[in-house]
Amino acid sequence: MTANNEGILVKKDSPIKTLADLQGKRVAVNRGGTGEYLLVRGLEQNKVSLANVTRQYLPPADSGPAFAADAVDAWATWDPFLSIALETYGARVLATGTQIGSENAIGYFSSRKFADKYPQVLQAVLDVLIQENRWTVDHSAEAGEIWASELKLPKTLAPRLGKSNISPLRALNNEDVGKIKNIAKWYLDNKVIATLPNVDAHVIQLK
Repeated sequence: MTANNEGILVKKDSPIKTLADLQGKRVAVNRGGTGEYLLVRGLEQNKVSLANVTRQYLPPADSGPAFAADAVDAWATWDPFLSIALETYGARVLATGTQIGSENAIGYFSSRKFADKYPQVLQAVLDVLIQENRWTVDHSAEAGEIWASELKLPKTLAPRLGKSNISPLRALNNEDVGKIKNIAKWYLDNKVIATLPNVDAHVIQLK
């Protein structure tokens, strides 16, 4: 996930022009996930009280129809839902994850037991994933077609998916770990989680 393929959406004809305009509005988010993270972080940056915005907790499958039917005023989401909304629901981007300062990322996980026993296998898998990632950078149109096909989405979404879902893939570095810690602290501060996890203890070092 890149910060540009997640964001907060409104309808093209909506009077909402800035994040500050969300005051008094209803925003669809997934509880404790990317949507709620984007919304709360965006409101904090614009000094909008969380109490003045209604968070409508819905899974993505229900958020789309609610947004399309104007049952909510905005929707905080990510791809492919973002692309679907832009192409199908007459949406426009109020703020991207980049503008909000999102530190979100997609991660790959393994059990500690497997990682300790088969580190060479994990390294081999990562090497292949990195090669495939580089291929998508050079073949964004084809990559978009594959994503649309595998996700069973309309072919018309392929170009947008190909352009918006290209993000660098690498083994975790210190900066990445720091971002994960920042997000964990944010979740703790916003009472989404009860205790702060030991991120360092769950990092697997690969090349």
